[in-house]
Amino acid sequence: MKAPDIQTAVPVRRYALGDYTAVVLHDIKTREERIYRFILALVPFGEPAPVLFITAEATDEAPDRGDTIIRVIAESGERAFGPDARWRDLDQFIEDALLMARKVLRMEGEEHRRLQ
Repeated sequence: MKAPDIQTAVPVRRYALGDYTAVVLHDIKTREERIYRFILALVPFGEPAPVLFITAEATDEAPDRGDTIIRVIAESGERAFGPDARWRDLDQFIEDALLMARKVLRMEGEEHRRLQ
């Protein structure tokens, strides 16, 4: 899996989702060309590394305009969705990212709860 190359980031929220912790990052600095608005990383309880990343990224066409794509990065590969300016909003990104995480992990009936 090609994980985002994060140099620094600020964790802004944490959630429990089944046997996973979901950590939402903001103010992300990387060595990549991608401009990350937010990253949701899913880590199995007791494990050191994420198994799934869902990112909100500024589009190359107009990074200042607000268009944002969501990219799902998993062991099986990655897939981009959008663009949609709604994903520039933290709450909207989290809502949609957690929904996508449930689908990828086949946990559609599982509820999440905020930890922080």
